[in-house]
Amino acid sequence: MKKSTTEDPSILEAVDNLSSMAELDIEELKVEKKEGDGGKRLNRWLDLKDETKTLQSVKGTFKTIHKYLQHIYSSEGHKLKDIQVQKGVRSIITLAQEAAAKIEATGLYFKGKETITHSKEYADLMDFYEKKILKKFEDSMKLEEDWQEELKREEDAAEIEKRGLKDLESIMRDRDYELFFITKEDGTKFYNRNLIRHIRLVANFDQLIENEMGDDPLLKIKTIQDKETHTSALHFKEELKADLNQWFREAGKFRNDEFIRLFYCAMMALFLASSSRNLLSKTTAKSSLAYFNDFQFYLREALSHVDYQKIIDSGEKDGEPFYNRTIEILHKLAFFLFTNALDKKDSLSYFTRIIQKESSLENKSKTSSLFLWNNILDEHEELHAELMKFPSGPLFKILDVMHEQKERSFDPFMQQDRPEALFQIELNSRRVLVTRMGCPTLQRQIQEAKIIPEFKGALRHASRHGEKILLVNYQDRTSWKEYARTKEIEELQNKAEVKESLDVVTLPKSTDFYLQSEDYLKATHAEDFKKMLFEQITSSEGCGFSFPHLDRQEEFYSFIQKAIELTHTLFFGKKEELSRKNRLDFIEIVYQWILVKLLIETKATVLAFCGKDGVDLASTASFGFYAFLKLLGADPNWREEEKDFLNVLVFIPALLTRERVVDRHLLSRLVSMLSVVSGEIEVDRTKVEKAIGKLGLSSFSKGIFVHPLF
Repeated sequence: MKKSTTEDPSILEAVDNLSSMAELDIEELKVEKKEGDGGKRLNRWLDLKDETKTLQSVKGTFKTIHKYLQHIYSSEGHKLKDIQVQKGVRSIITLAQEAAAKIEATGLYFKGKETITHSKEYADLMDFYEKKILKKFEDSMKLEEDWQEELKREEDAAEIEKRGLKDLESIMRDRDYELFFITKEDGTKFYNRNLIRHIRLVANFDQLIENEMGDDPLLKIKTIQDKETHTSALHFKEELKADLNQWFREAGKFRNDEFIRLFYCAMMALFLASSSRNLLSKTTAKSSLAYFNDFQFYLREALSHVDYQKIIDSGEKDGEPFYNRTIEILHKLAFFLFTNALDKKDSLSYFTRIIQKESSLENKSKTSSLFLWNNILDEHEELHAELMKFPSGPLFKILDVMHEQKERSFDPFMQQDRPEALFQIELNSRRVLVTRMGCPTLQRQIQEAKIIPEFKGALRHASRHGEKILLVNYQDRTSWKEYARTKEIEELQNKAEVKESLDVVTLPKSTDFYLQSEDYLKATHAEDFKKMLFEQITSSEGCGFSFPHLDRQEEFYSFIQKAIELTHTLFFGKKEELSRKNRLDFIEIVYQWILVKLLIETKATVLAFCGKDGVDLASTASFGFYAFLKLLGADPNWREEEKDFLNVLVFIPALLTRERVVDRHLLSRLVSMLSVVSGEIEVDRTKVEKAIGKLGLSSFSKGIFVHPLF
């Protein structure tokens, strides 16, 4: 398949570029241009260091839209009689007009006589639309009047169009998709009729494009998920073999008990999911993936049953030890759900095929850390470019949600966003399993969330078997969208039955301070910044942070102060002025030190990275921490399989779960931080090791190792 470029983008890349242009933040761009960072990675079409290249990219975008309209006009003119196609084309033209106006308003890049609205490419596009496309529309004048009248009945037409397109941009980029599952406090929806109309228009437009582009690679995702789920079910079955052999021998006399029947149904669904005959590649009937969904449904039903709760409260039911054994197996199953490692070879192969690149296993050359970080950003761009050639995965996922008639709730664990174990950390003689997961809550209304019973069951198993989970929550407790979920998991750790098995730390990644935006945008003085950073962290809940109770809380705060000073000295040479990029990297490095300290202090055996889902925050955080420990650990040399493992950490969760690329801002932020750390290590590793020794992290001085689980 021919690859597109910024000067000659595909049609979907062009639409995506227009959306980005229309959302330009002029003030932020001025700051980035002054500091000389950020812009090149924010948008493929934007290069702050090369205005000529940027201008050509913008022109290329309008040229691509023009060519596509020419194609429809000459080859598929009959489609222009379809009212939905007409509305879709008008939406794209409106977006082009808004993008051109925004770029021209910046006055930032296009100096001289030519402005973008007077460029040949833009003028040709508008001329063709007005003189050819509009005339091709059946009864175009009447339809135009009807279209405008329909909009005016609700609000001003231009404002509705503008707002609808911006809402649509959010959906295409998969931001806040959870709000399609959640209602406001009064029970009303977060989206309106205008937004639904725009979604359907662009969905129709996407389907037209799909006809030209050939086979959609996203169609293969279900098969990969099915195979991974089958392997997971096999693992569950093997782990439970001894327990279930005994259980089935005794279960017959309890066959009329509803609680036991639910557990039995869960086991039957698990066994069917583990059968190779039910793989999608071998059957047209019910698949392993569908059976595993049934297993999860029955497992939750059993863990929610009134008899289960009675047994938990009293210790046993009717003096029968059989019920207690059933409870133990249920808890063991729940724990497996949160700590199960999946075989990612098929996912990795799928990823490398999409970006048309050989796996790094084929490349035996020694690679520097800095090369790895740049390569990851390049692969992000390549994957995004390829996926943009096909209909939007997130868009069609939202359409699927809207077509469902059942009651909705935001519940990642029941929506194909399953937790998984990623790698192990070796801390002296202690091993820590690292996992990623979505928030273990169920949420129907924005103001209230509830912990899912599977997570409570997993914690009960952990408590009984000496396991301890350190859950790292990256949601923002100061945000109305994330407060309820964050509050629920933070309060869970204080409940007596799980107090010994769960610690929760909240490190927000969307506050103004973390983003160094709004009031913090120009706070460049290093001493002021360090003071603000310490105050933000130690103010805890008021600034979005939360830490588990530690026996030596004052010592922990003292460590944070030392970590801030070390970071300033070691990685920023005690600079008196810190650019915005410096400050962003600074915050990210301090977050890593906090994680290391808590991992040691809490004596956790499981480290779980958690966002609203397991896709963006959790996957990028796991990548960042793995790479940070690798760079500073006892074995800093990158093995060939680890290079592929980084791709698994970064790209696979978003690709398989949401059918898109991982959030580029989160990824770029961590890559930037790792580049700073890598650069200092490559200059003088001994100096770095000595400096870290002053933090009192004994695990680093004695050696820390990380081991991928696939």
